[in-house]
Amino acid sequence: QSKNIFLLCVLSILVISAYWYMKEEIKEELKKIKIANIKLCLILIGLFIIMTVCGVGIARYKAYAIGTYDFGIFAQMFEYMRQKGTMETTIEKQYLMSHLGRHFSLIFYLLYPIYYIFPHPETLLIAQGIMIALPIIPIYLLCKHYDIGNYNMFAIVVIYALYPAVIGGTLYGIHENSFLTFLLLMLIWAVETNRRKSEVIFLILTLMIKEDVVIYIFILGIYYIVSKNKVKTGFVFAIISCIWFAFAMTMINYFSMGTSKDINNTLFENLMYDKNGGISQIIETILSNPGYVITQFEVGGKEKIQYIIYMIMPIGLLLFNGGKKYSRYILLLPFLFINVASAYIYFYSIRAHYNYGTIAFIMFIIILNISSCYKNISMVAENGTTIEKMDKGIEKVPLNASVTAYGLLIPHLSKNLQLYDIDYVKTINTEYVVIDERVNKQYPLKDYKLIYEDKGVIAIYKK
Repeated sequence: QSKNIFLLCVLSILVISAYWYMKEEIKEELKKIKIANIKLCLILIGLFIIMTVCGVGIARYKAYAIGTYDFGIFAQMFEYMRQKGTMETTIEKQYLMSHLGRHFSLIFYLLYPIYYIFPHPETLLIAQGIMIALPIIPIYLLCKHYDIGNYNMFAIVVIYALYPAVIGGTLYGIHENSFLTFLLLMLIWAVETNRRKSEVIFLILTLMIKEDVVIYIFILGIYYIVSKNKVKTGFVFAIISCIWFAFAMTMINYFSMGTSKDINNTLFENLMYDKNGGISQIIETILSNPGYVITQFEVGGKEKIQYIIYMIMPIGLLLFNGGKKYSRYILLLPFLFINVASAYIYFYSIRAHYNYGTIAFIMFIIILNISSCYKNISMVAENGTTIEKMDKGIEKVPLNASVTAYGLLIPHLSKNLQLYDIDYVKTINTEYVVIDERVNKQYPLKDYKLIYEDKGVIAIYKK
């Protein structure tokens, strides 16, 4: 495993170095490429995901290489649904029980009509392949909403398609979590675009996936509250997630006839001082003793380190170039406290299905960060004429002259060794003064003569 990590690091460094060395040539070649039909490109990527997931899954099934967990359970459960209309299974706990006594996964009823028509285990694998490809739709919609351009949109979709945990999460059979990336991103799109009816629909569908998806809804609500963007929606999400969790756990207890152990007790035992403490104790530990939680990041050793590398390295700086928009990183809390802090090995494995909520948030952060960068680039392009005028004015100032200038002009005059900021000097006593006329400010310049001016842009004064 350590050799694999080392090889991955070396390859990443080589790729980055090669790009840095050839970046100008690469940019020129990319300009020659025209994405004439972005939708066709995205459909082809979606088909690639479907064919990969379905191909691998069906091949493993045909070869008797996939077993009870987590495929045999659901294959039998759907047969019970087809024959008896109940979500029962005898192999989840080796006695007849409803799957709803383990997880409150009403979302499976959406697949029931399809399985009823095509009653084969392969149907479930194909359905999962489609669900893994469908997040391309909300990624496309969010990119269109933020108007980040076809090339950036195409790049983000490719990142999603090649992200190790996307296809890797299907290698343990099928799971209700495979619905999570698509529905969570659709919910985010509905909120971002103020589509209230869609927001309600996708919120309900997301909650139907499993009782613990309320964590993602709650964190999303906190993000909207802290970012001061759609605060009311944030409070609604936080409140509804708490209510739904209480209801879902009550229903799980009902369907298990009181025999179901709180799943959080087995998945987060390392975050509870009492093994029967439940989710409230997990929250208490996170809030009261974050230092201890951080120490749990190392539980799992090399496997957890490898997992973190696989999750972070493919997206690199795209995850952390959001500038001062720190509220975005609230969306990484599920990754830190569910995937990384838990001692449950499947939470920190790219071959398990517990990454799909984290993936949704990571894709959203990437879109937001690229949107911020793209707006800055667009601003430069839109103000190209103004920039040319500014440059022309700056060229009028001799490099050996002493200069007092407005703050935004200082970096462009940095070769002048006697350089001062006009807003911070007590008296102006240099050979030249450079004024940014885009800013409506008046300065005492009685001893200076105007030698160059582009109205509303820049003015150069000489003593």
